[in-house]
Amino acid sequence: MDQLFTWKAHWEAVPEIQELLDWKKLSYSEFGAALDQIRIWSEDLFSHLVSSRLWLNEAQFLELMEKGLEAVFPENPLNWPSVFAELKGFDQFLEGWKFRDLGERLVEDFFEINLDQLIEAFWNGWRLAWIGEIERQHPVMCEMGSLRLSHEMVELKNAILDKRKNASHLALLRLREQVAEHLEYNRLGNRLTYRDLLHQVSKKRQKWPIRKLIAELGEEVFRVLPCWLGSPETVSAVFPTDQVFDLVIFDEASQCPVERGLPAMLRGKQVVVAGDSKQLRPSDFYQVKWESEEEGVEYEAESLLELAAHFFENLQLRGHYRSADPGLIHFSNSHFYGNRLETLPDYETVKVGKTPFSWEKTEGIWENQINRMEADAVLNRVELIRKEAPQDSIGIVTGNYFQMELIREELWKAGFQDASIKVRNIENVQGDEFDQVILSLGYAPNREGKLVTNFGLLSKSGAENRLNVAITRARKMLHVISSIEPEDFRPGQLANPGLDLLREFLAWVKVQSKVREIPPPEVKVPGFELDWSLKNQLLKSDSGFSKEIPSAVMDLIRTDQEGNQMAILTDDQRFFDAPTAKAAMAYHPILLEEKGWNWEWKWSRRF
Repeated sequence: MDQLFTWKAHWEAVPEIQELLDWKKLSYSEFGAALDQIRIWSEDLFSHLVSSRLWLNEAQFLELMEKGLEAVFPENPLNWPSVFAELKGFDQFLEGWKFRDLGERLVEDFFEINLDQLIEAFWNGWRLAWIGEIERQHPVMCEMGSLRLSHEMVELKNAILDKRKNASHLALLRLREQVAEHLEYNRLGNRLTYRDLLHQVSKKRQKWPIRKLIAELGEEVFRVLPCWLGSPETVSAVFPTDQVFDLVIFDEASQCPVERGLPAMLRGKQVVVAGDSKQLRPSDFYQVKWESEEEGVEYEAESLLELAAHFFENLQLRGHYRSADPGLIHFSNSHFYGNRLETLPDYETVKVGKTPFSWEKTEGIWENQINRMEADAVLNRVELIRKEAPQDSIGIVTGNYFQMELIREELWKAGFQDASIKVRNIENVQGDEFDQVILSLGYAPNREGKLVTNFGLLSKSGAENRLNVAITRARKMLHVISSIEPEDFRPGQLANPGLDLLREFLAWVKVQSKVREIPPPEVKVPGFELDWSLKNQLLKSDSGFSKEIPSAVMDLIRTDQEGNQMAILTDDQRFFDAPTAKAAMAYHPILLEEKGWNWEWKWSRRF
C-alpha cells in the first residue's frame, strides 16, 4: 500500500505527463505500454541532452518545447544551422564575458525597449560613468551648467562691458600720470621739465617746425603725446629714422604702396599691418614711378599688406557685424571670403523678414561719361528715403567722377545739403559706411541702344575688389539703380572677370529684391563629432527648436506660440569652433544683446 501511495505522489508531481494522454480511458496493458514508450523516449532524450547543451540552455530548450521551432526561429529552415552556430558562439561569448552581469542588468531594467534603444541606453550610461570619473578627478568640471558658473559668466560679461565703457577714461588717466611723473625742478623750485617745450609751442612767431621740435625735444613730446595719427608720407617726413615708436599700426594697408609704407615701418619696434586683400589696391593711375638701375631692395608685392603677408603671421578676422541684415554681405561672403565671415542680424530685422535690397531699372543713356536719367532716379530715391527714414544716413556710390559730380549738383539744386548724404565713387568710398546705400554706376547703352561703354575702372585690373567695396557699405538697405539689365552684357564683355562679376551681382540683387532667398549660414566644424550633440537632442525633444539659424554665434532658435524667437546657446559645436572660451561664454552673448536678441543657455551635463 505504501508503494502505491508513493507511486501516486510521483505521478501527481509530474502534471505534464498527464497532459500527454487521456490515461483514464486506457486499459491496464495500454497504460503499461504507454509508460514504457515514455521511458524509452526519455532515455533517448537524455542521451542527446548533453550535446544539446552546447547549443541551448535550459530556458531556451523549454521555450522551444512550449512554442515550437518555427515560432522561435521564423527564419527560413535552411538558415537554421547558421542561426544555431551564431547562438552557440554568442553563448560561449557570454560565458567568458566579464561584464555579463552588466548586460543582464540592462536587459532586466530596460526589458520594454528594442535592441537599438538598449544599445543607446548602454552608451549613455557608459558616457555618464566616464563623465563622473572625470569630474571626480577634476572637481571644477562639475560647475558646467551650475548656478555658480552662470554667475561667473555674468560677472565676466559685465566686466568686459565696463572695461569698454571706461577704456578711454582709463587711458586718459594713465596719460596724465605719465605726464606728471619724474618732473625735474631747479633749486628755486621752478619746474624744468616741459619748460622749453611750452616755450616753443606758445610762441606767436618763429615757431619750430614739428620735425625740429621732435628732433630737439622728442622725449618730452612723446610723454605728452604718445599716440600719433598720420599718413605714411607724413610719418616719414616728420619723425627721425630711429625706432621712436613702440608700435606702428597700418590701417587699410591694402591701399598702401610698399615704397611709401616701408620708411614709416622702420620707425617702430613692433608693427601691425591691417587690411583687406579683397578691397582696393594701391591706385597708380596718372602716376609715374621712377625706375633706376641702382641697387636697392627688390620686392614682388603691390601693397604693404601683400608684402607683410609673406613674412608676418597672418590672422583672419571673421566677424562682420556692420550689416543689420546678413544678406547685405552674403554676396561678398560667398564670392570673396569663402563663407568664412560670421554675421549676426538685428532681431527686429529678422522679425520683419523684409529683403534688404531694392532694384530699379531706368532707361538711361550713357553720353559724355554721364547718365542724367539715372541721376534723376537717384534724386527721387533720396527723397523717398528721407520721407520714410529721415534719421538714416545715405551714401551714393557712382562708377566714375563725372557721374558723382552730376549727382552732387542735382542734390544741391534740390536742397539736399545735409551732411548725412554723401556722394562717392568706387575709388574713394572705402572706409565709409551708411545706413542706406544707393548704387548707381551710371553705365548705360548709347542713344543707338548699344552697350559700347568700357565700364571705366570696373573693367581694369582689380575691378572685383572695387565692386566688393562698393556693395558692402550699407548697414540697412542697398538700393541698386541701373540702366543695364544683367542680360545686356555681350559675351566678349563677360570675358573680363570684373564685368562678369558685375553681371552676376546685378542678377542676384534683381532676384533678392523680389523674394528673399538668402540661405542661413551652414556651420561645418572639421573634427567635431555629431553622433551625440545637444543640438540634435533638443531638436528631437521639442518642435519649437530650429537649426535654421541666422548666425554662427548661436546654436539653435526657439520660437514660442506668439512667434517670438530666442537664441539658444549650447556647449557642444559652437564651443568647439570658438577661438576662446571667453568668446563662447561672454562675447557671443554680448553680441546677441547688442543686436536685440534674447538668449538662453542649454548645457549638455543637464541631459
